[in-house]
Amino acid sequence: QRAPQPTRPAHASPIPTAEAEQILRDYKARHYQRWIDEPLPALGGLTPRQASRQKGWRGQLDALLKDIEHAEHRLPGGPQVDLRGVRAELGLL
Repeated sequence: QRAPQPTRPAHASPIPTAEAEQILRDYKARHYQRWIDEPLPALGGLTPRQASRQKGWRGQLDALLKDIEHAEHRLPGGPQVDLRGVRAELGLL
């Protein structure tokens, strides 16, 4: 009689966890790089790049980035994105 084959749980990913987390981090980094030039309702229809150049909107943009960073830091484990590059490009370091 043949030995039973080990089965993979239905939710298991064929991609190793560390690799999957890096893929997700890379995806998020690309998203936020494009996000810089997307008009946002939270910024009165300005893009983050435009808001960063207007004194009256810089505080709102900084608060928006802090909200994103806070949400990222609350994620368990690995796939947190680092927004220092976005902040540097927007002059908000």
